[in-house]
Amino acid sequence: MPILRAGEDMLLQSHAVEEATYHGIGGGGVLILTNQRIIFEKQLGLFSKRMETEFTVSIRKIHHAWVEGLVRKRLGIEFYIPSQAGRRT
Repeated sequence: MPILRAGEDMLLQSHAVEEATYHGIGGGGVLILTNQRIIFEKQLGLFSKRMETEFTVSIRKIHHAWVEGLVRKRLGIEFYIPSQAGRRT
């Protein structure tokens, strides 16, 4: 379980399966919703099970979320990532 920040409360915790993504091949884990962010912890190891935080995203960066499927539910989340074009360094 991740360390919660000051003023952060866990709202929901559920088993989840990550499908193939841009950075991995998928796998099982735990999806955690708090009042400040969404966290996906992936289960690693065949015999000694340990959890590693795969990603954590602020709730404010969620652009769109939806649920698909009648029997097997799938949660889709689209994040807002600001463009770096035109940004001065």
